[in-house]
Amino acid sequence: MLDLIPVLDGISRTDLESIAPPMSERLRLLPAPLDIERTEFTRDLLERDVLEDDRATLIDELLLAVRRGQQIQIGHEQGEYLELLLKKEKVKQILAVLARRTVQSLRRNYHYVVVDTPTQLDDMTMTTLELSDLVLLVCTPDVPSIRATRAAMTLLGELGIRRESMAFVLNRSGRRAEISSTDIRSLFNGYEQLGELPADFRGLQPFINNGSLIAQSGANTALVRALNKFAAQVIERVPIARAA
Repeated sequence: MLDLIPVLDGISRTDLESIAPPMSERLRLLPAPLDIERTEFTRDLLERDVLEDDRATLIDELLLAVRRGQQIQIGHEQGEYLELLLKKEKVKQILAVLARRTVQSLRRNYHYVVVDTPTQLDDMTMTTLELSDLVLLVCTPDVPSIRATRAAMTLLGELGIRRESMAFVLNRSGRRAEISSTDIRSLFNGYEQLGELPADFRGLQPFINNGSLIAQSGANTALVRALNKFAAQVIERVPIARAA
């Protein structure tokens, strides 16, 4: 996101080629910043500062006074805190606008834009999901993941994401899994399953270590076949004409 801000008004292929290195033919990757840990740490500190007990109590008291029509008096320290909250909210709005413009500009240049979103549903993530033709939830065959996926489906629906645009993919499946893929499909009744990827960490690990793509390695393994089938299902669900 930050790398694209200088060229946001009209992202050209030249801009993208200088920012997003090629992974293979016709595929480019716009990676997360190298100092992502510092970014997350800073955000956590800010959130923790906002949620301090005395400041949370202040907001509750001010809101209660507003509802009752009472006169509000704010001290110097309280005024500084309210200013911080307003600035923080303004930054969130700006980031949401940037996210929208970024996705829209990328869509004008590529047939498909794949966004690996974080688990946190902030304004940027929600903006990206709202603009997506397909929201794909990744589920593994275990109880915590199944519960989290069902909760995500319910929450996203309540937040305005259309049920028709949501689907799921089953990852790390295998014969030894305690919960079968058939049972999982029954639990997600009404949501389309796009693909089932077998558990093969040993075969995948070398590609993770050197950053290459297993699907383009020429290997004829169960995982490669499953990935190709999965990609074909996504293309069938979102044809290029619609994605463009």
